[in-house]
Amino acid sequence: MTVYHWVGIGLASVYGSASAWAGFMEIRRRTLPAWSAAGMLLGGMLLAVSSVTAVRIPSMGQAAIAALLLLHLMAVANGMHMHGRLHMRHHLVRFVLSCAIAILLLA
Repeated sequence: MTVYHWVGIGLASVYGSASAWAGFMEIRRRTLPAWSAAGMLLGGMLLAVSSVTAVRIPSMGQAAIAALLLLHLMAVANGMHMHGRLHMRHHLVRFVLSCAIAILLLA
């Protein structure tokens, strides 16, 4: 394993955990539809767990990519629900971070 791979695991773990926490908090607050908040919670947990287990099981890198896609879909749905439109800068930052994580995990 290279240092890049470890950096990717760290970033994915933090990003996944933060997303899972946000999903959990939205479930408690009930400001979003339950399916949307649950999707964030599930996607965040999947990203955090799959990135860490990718150390032993290389195919979990693909699960991490699926989790990143799920997080993007849920972020778009949440943005549309909360604001009625997309904040492009916010989603661009999320996209760049997701691409960086994917490249580091698959490197």
